[in-house]
Amino acid sequence: MCCALLLVPAGYTLFIDQAPPQGSERRVLELIAALAFAIGGGRVAPQPYPFAWPPRGVPYDRAQARDAVLGLMAKLRESRRFEQVIVMGEQAAALLLGWNGEQYRARESRSQRVPGIDAPLLVTHSAAGLLENPLLKRASWADIQAGRSGGV
Repeated sequence: MCCALLLVPAGYTLFIDQAPPQGSERRVLELIAALAFAIGGGRVAPQPYPFAWPPRGVPYDRAQARDAVLGLMAKLRESRRFEQVIVMGEQAAALLLGWNGEQYRARESRSQRVPGIDAPLLVTHSAAGLLENPLLKRASWADIQAGRSGGV
């Protein structure tokens, strides 16, 4: 098993998405930039940080993968301030929150506090899912709005 994510700091938000399908990274980054603009009001150029676990020759261990993502997040925070973390998609939610598919589908639109992450965290649909099904954009925006106003 392998875990592939894309961490994208944009403005004061860190987006953590499952890795986009081959050839769609540009569209995913454009979508994330539009979300960051809608959230923060300023135009930003998102800078992607691909994450893949495990390294070659190492067996997959979810706890180690989560620790590695938290380490990358800590490194990013050394030079940026994040007011929130938006987790996009089932794979990212599984790694960071330990959720299974049923828990992901039953998620509530609210911010959460997660040990090891010092900013409110919100879970919504993956960017690839939003691009495949534009009707999900409304649901994701509702998730983001509710999470921002609903507190922790």
